[in-house]
Amino acid sequence: MKLRYLIILIFVSLILIIFGILSVDNSKNVTDEDEKTPVSEESEDPDIDAIEKVNNLEQFFIDKLPVTNINEISNQTKLNFGLYILNSESNLLKVSYFDSVFEDYFGDDFQYFNEDILDLSTNQIIATYDDENKEYTLTDDYAYDFSLPYQLLSKGSFEKTDDTFNLHRQYLFVDISQSPYLLYSSYQDYLNNINSIGNYDVATTNNMISSSIVDNYKEILPTVSYSFKKNKNNYILQSISIT
Repeated sequence: MKLRYLIILIFVSLILIIFGILSVDNSKNVTDEDEKTPVSEESEDPDIDAIEKVNNLEQFFIDKLPVTNINEISNQTKLNFGLYILNSESNLLKVSYFDSVFEDYFGDDFQYFNEDILDLSTNQIIATYDDENKEYTLTDDYAYDFSLPYQLLSKGSFEKTDDTFNLHRQYLFVDISQSPYLLYSSYQDYLNNINSIGNYDVATTNNMISSSIVDNYKEILPTVSYSFKKNKNNYILQSISIT
C-alpha cells in the first residue's frame, strides 16, 4: 500500500515539474514577442529620404531655379507643390494633409496660407478652399500631369555632415520631339530652342538613351545643389541653388 502511494506521489510530482517547465518556456516566448521593436517610418534611412525628396523636388522646381528661400516662392506655387506630392485620388483634401507635406519637406517654419488653388499655367481654379471645413475640393476636370515634354537625364553626388545633407546634380535636357534628339543644358534653353550643346541619335543605341551621356557634357553643365538640414531623423530643404 505504501509503495502504491509512493508511486502515485512520484507520478504527480513528475506532472507538476513538466507543467512548470512548459509554463516557463511559454512565458519566455511571450516576453520575447513583447520586446520586439516594431519597424516604423522613423527608422527609415534619412539619406534615402533626402534622395527621394530630391527626385520629387526636381520634377516640380526644375523650371523655377534657383530657390534660395523656400518661403519666398509664391503661395500658389507652394499649394501646387502640395497637390503634386499628395497626388490624391480623392477630390477632397484636408488642410492637415498639406500641413504634413510641408512640414516633412520644409520644416516647422514653413509659411503658407489657404486659398483657392490655381493652375500655374492657365490661372484656372483647380481646387476650391472651404474655410469652415478646412478642406480643399478638387475640380472635376483636375488631373495633375506628371509627364514632362522632354527627357531629363542626370548624374549626381552628395556630401553630408552630422546636421546637413547636400545633393548635387547635373542635368541634361533632351528634346525628344525630333530626330536626332537635341541636347540642352538648361530648361530655359530647351523651352526657347536655343544654345543646343549637342545631339543624340537614339537609333544607334536601339532607341535607348542612358544617363551616362551626361558625363560627356559635365564640364559645361550647371550644377544644381539641394541643401538639406537635419531635423530629428528627417531632412528639410533649405534651398535649391544653381552654379
